[in-house]
Amino acid sequence: MKTRILNGALAAALAVTVAGSALAADRGTPAEARAMFDQAVQYMEANGAERAFAAFNNQKGQFVRKDLYVFVIDDQGVYHASGAAPEALVGLKVLDTTDAAGTPLFREMIDATRKAPEATVRYVWLNRTTNKVEPKASYVRKIGDYVLGVGHYLE
Repeated sequence: MKTRILNGALAAALAVTVAGSALAADRGTPAEARAMFDQAVQYMEANGAERAFAAFNNQKGQFVRKDLYVFVIDDQGVYHASGAAPEALVGLKVLDTTDAAGTPLFREMIDATRKAPEATVRYVWLNRTTNKVEPKASYVRKIGDYVLGVGHYLE
């Protein structure tokens, strides 16, 4: 009987470990987010806004990996690109959208890039992988009339 209980406990622990590892494997790291951000900035600067938007909105393209994706809003808070859900978000005005703590995160992104060309903005957001509200940080940069960003969930 003790062997069955021990085997059951080990199986349950293994299942939790495997599930946790799968979630961790689907989560982008800060270094991966930064690399994607730098790549996206270079791409937009080299190819212009419209070509960049097409690349960033391609959910099977190079700017969507794990839970990382590029997003672009303009100075009015209108989405021009989002690798997360372009069909739902492009064209949507999100200037007054707040995070789970009530912080107007898109206003913060725009304001931060008015003070300096590049910033990191922290907020709390729904992680669709875990279905939990989690702390997140986005690297954002002002490029012309746009704010480009890539965010990652924090540990």
